[in-house]
Amino acid sequence: MKIVDVLVVDDEPGTRRLIAYCGERAGLSIEQAESAEELFAMLAQGVLPGVIVLDAMLPGADGLEILRHLRAERSTSEIPVMLYSGHDAEALARFGWDTSALEVVSKDEPPTELVRRIATRLGRVPDAPPSKPS
Repeated sequence: MKIVDVLVVDDEPGTRRLIAYCGERAGLSIEQAESAEELFAMLAQGVLPGVIVLDAMLPGADGLEILRHLRAERSTSEIPVMLYSGHDAEALARFGWDTSALEVVSKDEPPTELVRRIATRLGRVPDAPPSKPS
């Protein structure tokens, strides 16, 4: 079993890398998956994330379908999931909460805000940025 703080699932490599970079700078351990298939393969191989950050619109399977599948499986039903989307966050929030997403976060927000929310959900205080010398 491999315990990680966050498993980021997004088909855009740049988005995954940026979230991973910000998360690692905040002291979080990050794994990445580019598809639903890779997500489920990683979970089957024993990766146990504290939070899954899930793109709401993946090719071949939307995030809400994936979320429903995660909730239906006993081994993954309790893993917190944050839907991450560039689409209408208000509409996705209604669907997300109906399918038990922990939170819906807009891709319009900076990745540092996403990382702050993740750290808060994990019960951690993210590292503060260095203060400027006076």
